[in-house]
Amino acid sequence: MYPDGIRPNRLAIPPQSEPETVPNRVPSVPGDAPAPAQASSPTAVDLAGRGYHQAQDNLDVFNRTFSSQEVRNDPVLLEMRAGYEQSVKQARTGLKQAVEAEIKAGYQREFEARPTGAVYDESTIDSHGKAMAARYGDDPQMKRDVETILAEVRLDFEVNSTLDTARAMGDPRKALDYLRSETPKLSPEAQKSLAGNDEVLGWKRELGNADGKAVASAWDDFKATQPGALDYEAKREALHAALENLRANGADPAYAEAALKGLGAAKLNEFVGGFYRIDSGNPNIAPRDFDVLKGYFGPLAQVVATADHAGVLPADTKKALFECGPAQLALFLRSAPQTEGMMRDAMQMLLDGPGYTPAGNFAIQQLMVGMDQHPRLMQELLADPKSSGLLFSASMFAPSTGTDYEQDFARALNVALTPGQGDPATQQKAWTALIRACMEKEKDFAAKLMDPFDQGESFRSTIDAHPLLAQAMAEQFKYYLPWAANKQAQVDSDDFQIPPLPQSAPRLDNTLTLDELTNFMAALCSDPKAMKSLVDETMRLLSQGGLAGMTPELVRSNNRLPLQSSLQTDFALFALVLAGITRADLDEQVRRDQTAEALKTIVMGYALAVIPPGAAPLVDGALSPWSTVIFKKLADDLQRATGGEQIKGDDILKEIVNVIEAAVKLKVQELAPELNAAGVANDIARQFESTSLREMLQEFWKAKNS
Repeated sequence: MYPDGIRPNRLAIPPQSEPETVPNRVPSVPGDAPAPAQASSPTAVDLAGRGYHQAQDNLDVFNRTFSSQEVRNDPVLLEMRAGYEQSVKQARTGLKQAVEAEIKAGYQREFEARPTGAVYDESTIDSHGKAMAARYGDDPQMKRDVETILAEVRLDFEVNSTLDTARAMGDPRKALDYLRSETPKLSPEAQKSLAGNDEVLGWKRELGNADGKAVASAWDDFKATQPGALDYEAKREALHAALENLRANGADPAYAEAALKGLGAAKLNEFVGGFYRIDSGNPNIAPRDFDVLKGYFGPLAQVVATADHAGVLPADTKKALFECGPAQLALFLRSAPQTEGMMRDAMQMLLDGPGYTPAGNFAIQQLMVGMDQHPRLMQELLADPKSSGLLFSASMFAPSTGTDYEQDFARALNVALTPGQGDPATQQKAWTALIRACMEKEKDFAAKLMDPFDQGESFRSTIDAHPLLAQAMAEQFKYYLPWAANKQAQVDSDDFQIPPLPQSAPRLDNTLTLDELTNFMAALCSDPKAMKSLVDETMRLLSQGGLAGMTPELVRSNNRLPLQSSLQTDFALFALVLAGITRADLDEQVRRDQTAEALKTIVMGYALAVIPPGAAPLVDGALSPWSTVIFKKLADDLQRATGGEQIKGDDILKEIVNVIEAAVKLKVQELAPELNAAGVANDIARQFESTSLREMLQEFWKAKNS
């Protein structure tokens, strides 16, 4: 019967059609736990376990005797292996039946002993199962098999008892309501089993189809009436109730697919396109009206999103939706969070035509409300000049059409530009497009946009008019300041080898020029809050930079290049930020206030970062951190400039250099008292002055005093 060479460890038992069954011999002794098995009287579980292990041994020996290729090429061997595999399956079924029978027998003994106190549930299975597994402490394999079977028995009970209760309700809606409330209480394995149960899926499809047809019928009834008619309110409420019925199961893919099929694509198109009328020439919806509309659109929009996310959205459903007017489509999609794919297709449809009409702009405003949930899509839109131009165009911000477009757009910008969000490559392209847009003249921006509703505004003028956008971009651009400063340092330094950026430091496209970066920072710095965000981050970076990190070894070294190299990035960051502030579009008085405050914050803060604690007493933290003449003079001159006085740029430059030199001198005296601190400080001050800082400060002060 067996091929030559097969010698099982135990006597091989030929494959059988049915597992061997042996009567349960566990004594019926009442008690809280199953009675122990007698050593001389094997239980049904013992015998079933032996049969299961024998079947496994037979299959193992067969597989060791013949290679997979031999079996594949020999029909006889294929049939034989199938027989062994079937024997293992049947033997395992027999073991499971024996385990379950012993548990039920133990429960029966308990019930007969105290019928009011014995309940067959998961705890009963656990109690009897634990005692059963303990019998096989000397047989690890049998113990593992029994424990595995016990877990299955417990799972079967969880699932079947739950299904039995649901079936008894006799109605798919009630059954699903019960499952929705009870399923979270079950084990994760039972939840997974119920989710894929064919009977449960059948209930979902039956109910979904019925609910979809109910919406279609209610919509037909509602269409047949008119406001003011005696039955209008009743039919409106009936439509609302039919839609609300979708909400309970709307997050389930099987239900959602069936509901959409029951409703039908044509009825969906009628409902979305005809329920709420909008003037395409002057679209508008008040927030309170949208809240009411969401009560009708929301449940059905959730069903569409669920089916789309699961990949079961009927093809004609999406087609029907996109044949609605752009305003109605956008309001519908806004009513429930949608997939990235649905939002992308909707935006693309608008960009291909309606986006340059009042109705199209209205639609984009509605879609922007949820765009922060789709950072990759937002990055794609920002990276494309056409779509980016439309999003930043003046016509998108006015008039008010029921949303706060600036706030919604800023929130989406913030998420899309956050490092680590969306797609890294697309995010890089988005940053590049935004930064380069700041270089465009008004006529170039308008030509790229091709929008008849805009009057030639530039990207920067849009940022100036809508400060939330500048704040959102500044909040994320600050993470790239080390990269930008390193780039500036590479350009400024002919003699020093600039330390490389850490591998983890965020980077932007290296083809971006310093002029482009400076103009972008200028656009951001036109808003005081955005400027403060950049200045604060600059101060944080400088507090950890080369000057703050000076060591005695660096100071004492005869080779000053390492020290000077570590300082070059500090000075480059200083210059870059001040240059950006210089080019910012600010009112004359505001420019005086902001630029003087920025200089004071950065210069004084930089000096504070290196001066030894307690080197000099504080005099006036707002104006003069130290009592020394040079610090006080710079602070006083900056304060006078804020008041509108004309101050010579060269004078301020000299004072700033003197402040840096004085701070470094104090630091050197602390680190290496034996050195000529004045000489080291002078070298560093000259380096500070010889970078592009002089040019930047002169530009800065020229603009400030103009």
